[in-house]
Amino acid sequence: MDSSCKAYIYSDGELIKVLKLDEQPDSSFDIVSKNGGVNTLTIKNHDIRVEKADCPDGLCVKCGFARGNSLPIVCLPHKLVIEIRDDSGKEEAVDAVTY
Repeated sequence: MDSSCKAYIYSDGELIKVLKLDEQPDSSFDIVSKNGGVNTLTIKNHDIRVEKADCPDGLCVKCGFARGNSLPIVCLPHKLVIEIRDDSGKEEAVDAVTY
């Protein structure tokens, strides 16, 4: 992973935390939304994911680890968004993703 990859964590549209993933030890922590919902985020091998969530659908947990400039992880019920950005200024290798 490039040393400039950062995780931008938003709760209810507000930026609450920025993590330089290459500097983060393997760890877990909770994000509590304004509506009382809880998402447990896990950092492992400089990647980040939602490990557990008490939302009804659990789609954020099923996203798995976010790597590089992948799609964001979103938990709509808890209004949580995790974006991974490469701030190095280098052009990305992938220019499109389809499902």
